[in-house]
Formats: sequence, structure tokens, C-alpha cells
Amino acid sequence: MKMEKLASKLFGERLNETFDFGERKVVLQTLTKNEQVEILKRFTSGVDYLTQSEAIKVPILAKSIVEIDGTPWDMFDEIRPRLQKDKNAKVEELVEEELGKLPVGVIEVLYGFYLQLMEKDRIRTDELKNSSKGLTQD
Repeated sequence: MKMEKLASKLFGERLNETFDFGERKVVLQTLTKNEQVEILKRFTSGVDYLTQSEAIKVPILAKSIVEIDGTPWDMFDEIRPRLQKDKNAKVEELVEEELGKLPVGVIEVLYGFYLQLMEKDRIRTDELKNSSKGLTQD
């Protein structure tokens, strides 16, 4: 019998979508509940809502962006050498650091792509809920 992941079996894979950003192609994926909670834990303590909502954008993008122009994060010049030098380094932390150096406008556009992807995921979830309403329990 083939082993499968429970979440994939129930709901399908995470949503992935490619967005055009100027001449670049950026692939984003939805986050898992655990990934969302992990990010929120880091930024909810003692911070007002506005500051929190701004602070979580870069970490969400660091987890959500899968690749840019077909290149995964760990292959970028700013990331790869640091991973090779420090075996304890985490890709997401290095990516957060690099994304944090980008202009606010760039982050806003990328985060807008993430919000579009999340809306598609919400619609997919609603469709699953609606399709299950017709089922009866035995």
C-alpha cells in the first residue's frame, strides 16, 4: 500500500502559484497552520496590531516564496555560501534577513501576491465545506 500524507489526501497539496513581478517570475505557496502560528508567536507579544501586521510580512514571504525565476532560495548568491559556511544556519532566517533589505514597495507587492494566494485557498476551503454539506452520516 502506498503511503500518503494525511493533509494531501484530505485537501490536496498546498496551493502554489506563479506571479509575474516585472520581468521576474515568483512562485509562492500557502503556509501550513503550524508555519503561520510559528510566525505569529514571534511577533504578537507586547506589540500593537499595526506594528505586528507589518512585522509579519517578511517572515511570511520568506516561508511562502518557493523560488524566483526557477531558482530556489538556497541557490542564491546571498544565501548559498552562508549555508555552506554555517551548517546551523536556516534558510528561512537568511531569507528573512535578505528580504528585510528590500524597499517597502517591493515587500508590499510580494505580500499582495501572498494575499491573492490566500484568497484562492479560502475559496477552495469554502468549496470543500459546501460540498460536504450534502453528505449524511450513517
